[in-house]
Amino acid sequence: MEAEYYALLDGLRYARRHGTDEIEVFSDCKPLIEKMRVPDDNEDWYKRRQGCHRLLNKFDSWEMEWTPRGSNGTADRLAYEALERGRQS
Repeated sequence: MEAEYYALLDGLRYARRHGTDEIEVFSDCKPLIEKMRVPDDNEDWYKRRQGCHRLLNKFDSWEMEWTPRGSNGTADRLAYEALERGRQS
């Protein structure tokens, strides 16, 4: 789940750098979405949630939703393509 968290932050930073004002986040990592929605007693995740929300609040509007992995085929394919392009450059 830690990798998904850092990918979320990278995606949010990328969106802001490219002028996005509104964002919808979809993830198939249900525990991550839950931790970002609801404060956690775990100090590490509380701090991570705060960091994520600092980035989210830079957008005019945002939504964060869980989507089942089986329904997330396009996002999965795009993520693998991005990873492959990153390896090639």
